[in-house]
Amino acid sequence: MITSSIAVIIPHFQRQQGLLAKALASVFAQTCADAVHVYVVDDESPVSAQSEVDAHPEFPQHQLTVVRKSNGGAGSARNKALDQVLPDTAFAAFLDSDDEWKPNHLENAVKVLSAGSDAYFSDWWSFNFPDQTNFQRIGALRPEMHKQVSDGPAGFDLGVSPIEHILHDGGGVIQTSTVVYRFSKFPKLRFREEFYNGQDFFFWMDLGELGAKFAFSMEVDCHNGEGINIYQSAGWGTERSLNRLRNELFVWTSVRRFYK
Repeated sequence: MITSSIAVIIPHFQRQQGLLAKALASVFAQTCADAVHVYVVDDESPVSAQSEVDAHPEFPQHQLTVVRKSNGGAGSARNKALDQVLPDTAFAAFLDSDDEWKPNHLENAVKVLSAGSDAYFSDWWSFNFPDQTNFQRIGALRPEMHKQVSDGPAGFDLGVSPIEHILHDGGGVIQTSTVVYRFSKFPKLRFREEFYNGQDFFFWMDLGELGAKFAFSMEVDCHNGEGINIYQSAGWGTERSLNRLRNELFVWTSVRRFYK
């Protein structure tokens, strides 16, 4: 039984009703839901977070904090949530407001982290690729090439720094909505808000620079949904794809500024 406190961080900006409610339902359906406190940050969303919460009185209100802020992007919204997390919280987990967790996700993460790692991520499924999981599609991780660190679920040591994994494995396979990390060890770490996208890449690399050891499992713990997403909505040849390309060039040409 998991008794450690877990902060769940959800940035919210959606135009479709019901997405956040599904995400929250998946949090409160966790096998260790009693150990969870959820922080939802409404980033001036067209569909307000509070309206989604009010429509579902069955959600445990004492485990739920909703904060509204001026629009600043997912990184600043996550930072706002991290600023609210109580200092005695053991772990922090990220979930986007259009994604959903399988019921064992947090329990799996804490079990793997209890073997000595500082950050955990898992496989996930996206509506864009119905026939393959993310790990299968990218092919960057082979469990037989990694040291196993835990059973039930099988957890594996990433074995390299997040920088090496991200830069050498085609961008890596660390999906934000599957990440759980040891908040008690890195309580001051925040996302780099100067980047419109790619803040999560920098957050993983910053964790690595602080000495965090990453582990992963092959469990498909998350369903990546079809809400507002700056990557999936940027079809090639569109104006949004050009904005995405500009933003990505800014991200990857900035790496040398931060890491030796």
